[in-house]
Amino acid sequence: MFAVYLELGFEHLLDLRGYDHILFIAGLCAAYSLTRWRELLVLVTAFTIGHSVSLALATLRLVRVDTSLVEFLIPVTIVVTAATNLVGLRRMGRARQPRAGPAGRGREGPAGHPREGVAGQGHQQPAGHRVAARPLRYALALGFGLIHGLGFSNFLRIALGDERNLFVPLLSFNIGLELAQIVVAGAVLALGAAVTWGAHAVRTAAAPATRLPQKAWNAAVSLAVGGIAATMAVQRWPW
Repeated sequence: MFAVYLELGFEHLLDLRGYDHILFIAGLCAAYSLTRWRELLVLVTAFTIGHSVSLALATLRLVRVDTSLVEFLIPVTIVVTAATNLVGLRRMGRARQPRAGPAGRGREGPAGHPREGVAGQGHQQPAGHRVAARPLRYALALGFGLIHGLGFSNFLRIALGDERNLFVPLLSFNIGLELAQIVVAGAVLALGAAVTWGAHAVRTAAAPATRLPQKAWNAAVSLAVGGIAATMAVQRWPW
């Protein structure tokens, strides 16, 4: 029984006919690179905790939510995740702009060179890193996990049928979902690394220190998944 529901959970998340969960994971990973996999692991774990709780409660029929509302809210979570990524990119750009000194002049040191080493300012402030790692993102991942778990429960209840022992199916189905999430996250990170490293190689001669490729990848993935999810939300409008 364990292996059956493990495979069921794994295949359910990777099923391209229900690709909304894949879009969510892709949007979640867009703001992260391979070097920041630990932060992403915490984010995915928060999502897993959320959907594990709601999946169990809904499967045990301790919580009941209208199916059409859940199906509408799932693409909404994707749109919000994509928007959060784009807002983070905008804040990153603002944080990296040099602040003007007296009489509108930039903060410059001797001979007109940019001043460095000022605490909390200049290039030493990891603005993009801190923006993307804000606790709000983890809270959103946890909350969105609750919504996605309700969607998973609709499928699992049908698969369970008259099954009375729910502990093993719930546990194995959840593990299958988690394994599939890791596969999707790994694929998105690997693809992102390939694209950004390739772009860096092309741009090295002209601008060796630029971080544009990672930002461009984040923006491209976020806009793509957000646009698809927005269309899905309109199609699933429950009222």
